[in-house]
Amino acid sequence: MTFVAALLGTFPPTPERAVFFFFPYEPEAVAPLLDAVCGDLRVHVIVAPGRPMKWWLLKHYITPDVASAFDAVYPWDADIDPDTVRAFDPDGYVKVIRHHGAPISQPLNLGPSAWGVTQGREVQPCGSGDKCARTALWTAPKRAAPDGSVRVQYAAGEASAEDGRWVDFVECGPFPVLEATAWECVWRMLQADLSTGWGVDLVAFPYCSRGRLALITRWPLRHADHKSASSGHEWCPILEKREYLRRFSHATLPAMKTGALAWTVLE
Repeated sequence: MTFVAALLGTFPPTPERAVFFFFPYEPEAVAPLLDAVCGDLRVHVIVAPGRPMKWWLLKHYITPDVASAFDAVYPWDADIDPDTVRAFDPDGYVKVIRHHGAPISQPLNLGPSAWGVTQGREVQPCGSGDKCARTALWTAPKRAAPDGSVRVQYAAGEASAEDGRWVDFVECGPFPVLEATAWECVWRMLQADLSTGWGVDLVAFPYCSRGRLALITRWPLRHADHKSASSGHEWCPILEKREYLRRFSHATLPAMKTGALAWTVLE
């Protein structure tokens, strides 16, 4: 439970500022988790029958009403290096994403990842005559620096170091961060009968962020990539991928751009 202790010690220690929902997947993790958080009014431990996966749990328990009381939702996995969690600054992070209008973002991933952009690799600025790679910047807002980096001024005359970049992909795991309004949009696109979360980062995040996805490098986290849930025999993402795409096929690209997204929502 080192990660739990690091998480509880990093975020503001009052029920009004931070509330935690833990969804233990392994049965043997339940008792130690309850012991670790005993008496903490900020913490809810939920053990759902049937061992559903992360995004099914988020759909059913972290509703927009729950999220609206807070600045952001952190749907994080538990296999994050505790030392990097202790160095994370949630108040500073929210300040950065609010200043630049990044409704969906993630910290730089120092651990293994299938996506180079989340590790800061293959990220290139879009010059006036350059061809942008897949992981290049979106059309930079006026507040972005010419090289595509995101810079924040916390006080007059005090410029920060590079804090992040605009990217075209934020991974749905291990540690995305969503402002409450963006969470409501993503939550409504989650399908209540699907569990794996396929399509969240490929479809929901780009749509709900309106193209303003950010990789924040100032407070990096390290992902250990311990896949306990997805290593079992019940892990069948290809079936849910097909079903997700079948439902999504009713939504056209022009409809996404105008916000008139046709969607099959099961709530």
